[in-house]
Amino acid sequence: MHRQLNKKEIKDINDQLQLLLYQFDKNQNIAQEDNVLIADGVPSFFQKDGRWVPLLRLLLKTQILKTITIDMPAVPYIANGADVMRPGIVAFDSLLKKDDLVAVLDQNHKRPIAVGIALFSAEELASIASGKAVKNIHYIGDKLWKASEVTAE
Repeated sequence: MHRQLNKKEIKDINDQLQLLLYQFDKNQNIAQEDNVLIADGVPSFFQKDGRWVPLLRLLLKTQILKTITIDMPAVPYIANGADVMRPGIVAFDSLLKKDDLVAVLDQNHKRPIAVGIALFSAEELASIASGKAVKNIHYIGDKLWKASEVTAE
């Protein structure tokens, strides 16, 4: 069941989204269903641990997160929900900080296949060769992807 948000609720959410350099337009129709924000009928963000996280469908249209690029052999694992391991990373945003939300891009198409939380800063990532680097919290094919697919059509 969608619940329309009022102007104050949208302003509060926009205040939270400033960190991502993203704002809903005041003329957009914003609703909330469970922990998902729906803008003009399109699922756009979900709430995880008290912060708004962009859905992959939004990131396919507008890239608002720092990025980590993975090699193609890692893609099927990440697309099935695995965390990102350091050996699979071929590039990362130099401004990356620990706990930042990141879009995980595939090396060939440079398209987001997952959203995760960085477990290290860029400096730390540059100095390690193994181990888990990004906690995967949303990926192509998960229940949020499937739910947004139905709603977006």
